[in-house]
Amino acid sequence: RGALVVGPSGSAELAAAGARLVLPDDRNAQGVWALPGPSLEALRDAGALLPEGFPAAVPEGARRAEIDLADAPSGDDADLELAPGAATRVAVEVTHTGSGSAWVDDGSWALPGVVRLGVRWWTTNGEMVRDDTRAPLGAWMWPGDRTTVDVPLEAVDRLGQPLPPGRYLVDVDVVQEGFAWFSAEGAPPLRLVVEVRERAGR
Repeated sequence: RGALVVGPSGSAELAAAGARLVLPDDRNAQGVWALPGPSLEALRDAGALLPEGFPAAVPEGARRAEIDLADAPSGDDADLELAPGAATRVAVEVTHTGSGSAWVDDGSWALPGVVRLGVRWWTTNGEMVRDDTRAPLGAWMWPGDRTTVDVPLEAVDRLGQPLPPGRYLVDVDVVQEGFAWFSAEGAPPLRLVVEVRERAGR
């Protein structure tokens, strides 16, 4: 009892029997399940089980993250400078500081339910500019895990047009696609200030 078994990643029969999905492999339509018993209880205590009925929202306790710049950019009056329409990447360290569930990465699951870093641009007046940029974690993450992600930043609007010169606030946040931005649960995003100006210095 309590053994790990391989079965269909969306198995209604295993779920009905009280099994919980541990490792999904959506691309091969299989997953590792924990049957009821000591193994399931140990995995639950370690926060290594996915939410019941996955794909489903990870529990509130798992929507906790710490995000920091791996390489802090330099600048006199802004964190970053970009010319209108220009692009760059920033290395970001993200740590799963929550509990109760792992975060599923792009390599093992398709939408919805996968966890990524998302980027949202705002004007200094609080107007949303765009929120469609994503960066995959590149690794399955259990509570306590840390990874480094290259996050793309591009000074364009939702239609791909260059942003007008000005100062923008850019939030790098964790998002579970189809469910929630983690900052909505109180996990602070990494906030950058981006100065968009013609012939921006590098």
